[in-house]
Amino acid sequence: MRKQRSRKKAKIGKSHSKFIAIAVSIILIVLGVAVVAYIYSEKPAAAFQAASPAIVSVEPNSTELQSAQIGQTVDVNISVTNVRNLWGWELDNLTFNPKVLNLTQVQEGPFLKTGGSTFFVTTLSATNWVQLGIVPSTNEAIYTNSTVNGGGVILTLKFTVLNAGVSPIIINGSNNVSGTSAITLYNNHEYEYQPNTTTGNNQSINCTVTNGEITIGNIVS
Repeated sequence: MRKQRSRKKAKIGKSHSKFIAIAVSIILIVLGVAVVAYIYSEKPAAAFQAASPAIVSVEPNSTELQSAQIGQTVDVNISVTNVRNLWGWELDNLTFNPKVLNLTQVQEGPFLKTGGSTFFVTTLSATNWVQLGIVPSTNEAIYTNSTVNGGGVILTLKFTVLNAGVSPIIINGSNNVSGTSAITLYNNHEYEYQPNTTTGNNQSINCTVTNGEITIGNIVS
């Protein structure tokens, strides 16, 4: 009788241990799912950027004029695609060949305006950098903390032809003044623009950059 009771107790003990092990496993799985769900709910933009960065590119990527007149206008767009939560951007030291092209205008693109009223600042008229082949500091942002998604033109550069030749339009590369990307995209939900202030907490958005090129063939009268 004592042996039978001992066997029953042993069986009950094993069953109890299995139950505890199963219960602990279920709890750990539930906790793991909850943690993953929390991370993705709190930082969806970061997860998106890590998997698929935005792209900033010169459009058209390659422009070739077999013949052109001195003073003829050539337009180049700076566009962004695959971007999420774009609040603003800053361009500094984009370069071109000043022997072939002269930069005459820097115009705000339409994309960021889809998120609301914007402010657009360029120092084109206040510097002599253009003579050195440098697009001076330019930036744009939405007045409120609104953001835009997707893609579109953020900036248009208007050049006039000076001579025949090739002019790379370099946003990123070894020929760039800083040696790194000339553009920064910002994702900011905590900032509301106020003139003459620098408050805010800008967060840069991961992006890749594609440069462009303009080729001018023969100069005709």
